[in-house]
Amino acid sequence: MEAFTNKNVFDTFKQHGIKGAVELVNKHYFSRPTSSSNVMPTPKAFEKAVKRVVDKTNKLLKNKHRAKPAMELDSFMDYNFSFPYGDEQKRGVRLSTDENLDLKQSVVIEKQKNQDLAEKLCHAETERVATESKLIASTKSSQKLRLNLKRTAARETYALKKIQKLEENADQTCCKNYKNQVKELQTQLVEKNKEIANLEVNVQYLTDLLEDIDVENRTITIFDEESKKYKSNFKSCVYDLLKLNVSASKIGDVVKTVLKLVNIEPNRVPVTSTVLEMNLQRLCLAQKQLSEVFFQGRKHMSVNR
Repeated sequence: MEAFTNKNVFDTFKQHGIKGAVELVNKHYFSRPTSSSNVMPTPKAFEKAVKRVVDKTNKLLKNKHRAKPAMELDSFMDYNFSFPYGDEQKRGVRLSTDENLDLKQSVVIEKQKNQDLAEKLCHAETERVATESKLIASTKSSQKLRLNLKRTAARETYALKKIQKLEENADQTCCKNYKNQVKELQTQLVEKNKEIANLEVNVQYLTDLLEDIDVENRTITIFDEESKKYKSNFKSCVYDLLKLNVSASKIGDVVKTVLKLVNIEPNRVPVTSTVLEMNLQRLCLAQKQLSEVFFQGRKHMSVNR
């Protein structure tokens, strides 16, 4: 026997109204296999059952442009129509066998499983769309940086050719103006090289950041569990925050607050003692660099003497 679903009831309601739908339900009620109850439902009960299907279908149709309601609508329309019970059935008088009760319980469990699976699928689809949008945005940013690198490289090539040409003219004419132009272009070339280096650092930073981000769990790895150390790029971030006079006890909260802007959580943040140790490392590194510069200056002065 062909299944009698909620879709059959709703389609009949649209074509023939509530009366036609009730007549169809009444017809299928008597054409079913042997009923589990000997109590005949009232006409009002048939009408209420039809109205429940129509009201719920209209409610789902209003929100069918959304993923979850659309899935619920398809699932609801495929469900078998739930026939009403008689008055004695409502009061608890049941004449069904244990076998029918087990079957009904199995059907209820399967329906609940299907509903749970539909909700999980909708949630997974939402996360997939969000992840895809994030990856598209990151790809566009990387493409923009690569384009800037190409343009800078082209300008650098042009500047080199112009410098070579000016050097040839300067050697031939010994023109002071040309030499000044060469120096100016060399300065511009140095600045462009610095820009390229900065862009390369930014590209590398974004690449490392994308590798550290766990898109599925919305976390970023700033602490390496194997080496038990914080990553170098995070240490640089802490150094910058310390330069901006951010308190060592507030570094962890600042990192968490900033990452909330992109809906990402760090796998760990440093405590105050760890930040103070990083600050000590930063000061030691700065003193070492200063000593190297001072030593080179003293050495150069001694050679000139």
